[in-house]
Amino acid sequence: SIFDTEPPIINKHLLYKWLSNNYDNLNYKFKESSQLSSERDYNLKIITENNKKYIVKISNPLEEYNILLLQDSMLNYLSKSIIKNLIPKPMHDKIKKYKDLKGRDCYVRILPFIEGDIFAHNQDNKILCQNLAKFLGILSKSLVNFKHSAAHREFIWNSSNIEWIKNDIGLFSDQSKIDVIKMVINSYNNNIKPMLKKFRYSIIHGDANNYNI
Repeated sequence: SIFDTEPPIINKHLLYKWLSNNYDNLNYKFKESSQLSSERDYNLKIITENNKKYIVKISNPLEEYNILLLQDSMLNYLSKSIIKNLIPKPMHDKIKKYKDLKGRDCYVRILPFIEGDIFAHNQDNKILCQNLAKFLGILSKSLVNFKHSAAHREFIWNSSNIEWIKNDIGLFSDQSKIDVIKMVINSYNNNIKPMLKKFRYSIIHGDANNYNI
């Protein structure tokens, strides 16, 4: 799966040449670059000679094209919302393929770099926490009417689907923990699952943890 497949292996100098040949806004010489942390992709921050800053996102070889279209479509949709100034807008006309050093096809996207620090380094700031909570609420509200076919998929991090947990419950050796998990699953199946079709439902940002912001 994408979660245990090696991220793209990239030679930066070969990538620079490819970027210059494929994107008009990147035909300047690259003054500086640095690789950013990512579990499964290759993300590179670049600064061009005209001092423009970009993020080159090279996706894991197993990433689905339609999921990337979903992400780009969502960003473009939010660029017309009340939080448009806080949302990076894709800078590519279409998603292109790039072969990594193992010859694997990887999808490439270009985004503007947004200045800032990881929220985890600042989470003791009460006002910042309140602003983040407000922003996430506005983000969810802004996405209420956003639709995309690729959003309807089997995904273990979908909080409305916890059936898969039963298959891995044996990973726990502590019976008290197993009992708690079983209790939660039973409560969900008895009280929540029968009501799902009556709940409001929309696409959300499902992983706004302190190291993702």
